[in-house]
Amino acid sequence: MGRLGTLLRQWPILIAVVCMAISFFSFLELLKIADLSFAVPVSAATIVLETLLARLLLREPVGPRRWTGTALVAVGVLLLARS
Repeated sequence: MGRLGTLLRQWPILIAVVCMAISFFSFLELLKIADLSFAVPVSAATIVLETLLARLLLREPVGPRRWTGTALVAVGVLLLARS
């Protein structure tokens, strides 16, 4: 099997690559129907969601630096949403 067997044993990496590709093409589709001034803040808001889910669902430790960064992103998204 050679390389194919090695690749199949690395299935988490394959799943990550597929998810990244889906994310990229979804963002391109969003850009077709929405302004960039909407699309970028929405994509930045995922940082807030990811941090919350990491803490609540995965019980990962989230330090003060990450919480501060998450809060700054959230404030930036809110400011852009209001303008």
